[in-house]
Amino acid sequence: MPTPLSAVAVRRAQAAAAAASASSTTELPPSEPPAPKTPASKKRRAIDALAETPIYSTPTPTAEDEEPAFLSPVDPADEETIEKVAVVEADSDDLPQAKRRKESSSGSANENVPPRVKLMQELKTHVEVNELNSALSPDGQNRIVGLRRGETFPVQGEVRVGLLRGGVSLLGHELRPEWYDIYAPATGSLPVLECLRPGKEAAGELENLPASLRQLLKAMPAGCFDAVVAITVEKNSSGVQHVDKICPLFRGIWQDSIAAIEEDTPTVNIPNTWKEAIAPIVQPSTNDRQVVVLCGPKAAGKSTLSRYLVNSLLNACDTVAYLDADPGQPEFTPAGLLSLQAVTKPIFGPPFVHNTGEELVKAHFLGATSPKDDPGHYLDCVANLVSVHPSAPSSIATAPLVINTPGWTKGTGLDLLSSVIGLSNATHVIFLGDRFESEITRIIPSNVGLFTVETAHELVSQNSKTSAADNRTLGMISYFHSLGGRKWDFGTPLVGWAPWVVDYAGPEAGVDALTVLGDEIMPDEIGLAVNGTVVGVVLLDAAEGQGLTRAVVRARQDGLPVLPTGGAPLDPQTSRCVGLAIIRGIDTSKQQLQLLTPIEPSILEDAVTNNQKILLVRGQLELPVWLMLDGDKDGVAGYKWGEVPYLSVEENSSFGKAWRPRRNVMRRSAQRS
Repeated sequence: MPTPLSAVAVRRAQAAAAAASASSTTELPPSEPPAPKTPASKKRRAIDALAETPIYSTPTPTAEDEEPAFLSPVDPADEETIEKVAVVEADSDDLPQAKRRKESSSGSANENVPPRVKLMQELKTHVEVNELNSALSPDGQNRIVGLRRGETFPVQGEVRVGLLRGGVSLLGHELRPEWYDIYAPATGSLPVLECLRPGKEAAGELENLPASLRQLLKAMPAGCFDAVVAITVEKNSSGVQHVDKICPLFRGIWQDSIAAIEEDTPTVNIPNTWKEAIAPIVQPSTNDRQVVVLCGPKAAGKSTLSRYLVNSLLNACDTVAYLDADPGQPEFTPAGLLSLQAVTKPIFGPPFVHNTGEELVKAHFLGATSPKDDPGHYLDCVANLVSVHPSAPSSIATAPLVINTPGWTKGTGLDLLSSVIGLSNATHVIFLGDRFESEITRIIPSNVGLFTVETAHELVSQNSKTSAADNRTLGMISYFHSLGGRKWDFGTPLVGWAPWVVDYAGPEAGVDALTVLGDEIMPDEIGLAVNGTVVGVVLLDAAEGQGLTRAVVRARQDGLPVLPTGGAPLDPQTSRCVGLAIIRGIDTSKQQLQLLTPIEPSILEDAVTNNQKILLVRGQLELPVWLMLDGDKDGVAGYKWGEVPYLSVEENSSFGKAWRPRRNVMRRSAQRS
């Protein structure tokens, strides 16, 4: 990786500019041969090869008197020029995969940028960790990193980051002198710490600094850096790194948190178009409540943009209201839910590390990953969540509202998006993509500000290593293995967890009814329809619950309480979802359900106290096969693989064993014949 920008590099950049200009008119004197290549990085070798004559009258320093990179000042005027440009991919044969910069704030080409600054832009990349700008503890558990203005440093793995000096931002949020839990798996691009300009220093001092980090801080040169951060893994005991014990597909997503990051590792690079779009939202010209709708096609980067926007808003306000209107890729819940959250902490991790609804205001169970099957109910849920926002506690009643929408922007999806914009009284719409290739402009009211920004596909190093289906699986596994408080237990498979045992009949009944969305199920078949499935735990208001009691019917064989809705959903005005559960089993002899859920018991206790009815609602969500297994290579739950229903394990010489659904399962009538 290139070394940090130094005065020597600036002088070489100037020399390269002069050499390039001179070569277009006259040949160089034979007495000035090109500088020899050094065993440095490709970018540095290329710049060394161009640095033929100095610009200043002073001689170019030799290797012996060259200043350390972190002590070499940079002209502030050049830094100002660099800050006005965005990162783009370079196609140079001499500098492969180099990160260059081009003007984007004015929309003009980068033709007016001096050649000297252009070469400086190529050098301005992630800082290289070395003995000059960092200190590592002997046990490899702690690191101190010094940054200068404009330098960046990627973060990977599960770490705690603390700001010691200066000003640093991460995904749009300006860090304070406190500890932040960062989750940066290899399922996507890594977040980046960025040193802020002078005047952005955070006030205060980091508390509870371990003795080992204090010793490292003393080893750092004083006054040589604009910012200093501490990175530690000493207290990382959340358990999230062991998710591969349940699902081997996610093996290797957690890298060594303290080790140096490889040069080709994808990182999140925020372009100027994104910054320009959120500037009037973060610093509005009026006191009106800001309502921002984020939209764009699938995999456009809406989730990354929403995190960046929320984090930026939290620089100026204590709370941000977040309406998760994408049931396929929600940020704060597992798939299948629409929710309103009161976000008070910056988002420093993917959805699967914060999807238990810690700051949940209200949610609805859609039961599907797309609104296509019941768009009317989808809009009813969104409308209800929007109406809850201004009537919620004062902490979020006046807070800015961010709405993340599905990646369905054509046909019916565009009509739904138009309805969401209208229902929410949006003040701004940010569209990721080309407005000329979309019909987005025809649905935007004249009083709504529309910003069009580039998608994630157009950003340097912006990629995702997991598909949407993989993310949903990972989210579901993380959700059901959660212990609450950002703790997980992946050492014990779900088949080994003790379930809740809930009566569904009698005076101590904890479940009032079961129902199925989309299809009308006969009451006597409800047990087969819900056993071993994921269900939404829905609370019904006390007033509406009186009618439910009269409508419930009992299955004749097992006595299960069934709400015959004909497959229709519950009214979002009188109901709310508090989470998901797995019906692990049904004990018909004792009339009890066995449930697995991370929902806090106090939530359900309050529901009973307030005379609310508790319903279990089956939708289209599928239970990942990984949650049915117990990690035994010879079988599951004491049964050999050949005896396990619905699944078969086939040997594969290249990849080991493959699990496949068994499609030759005969009906009972066929078995009898």
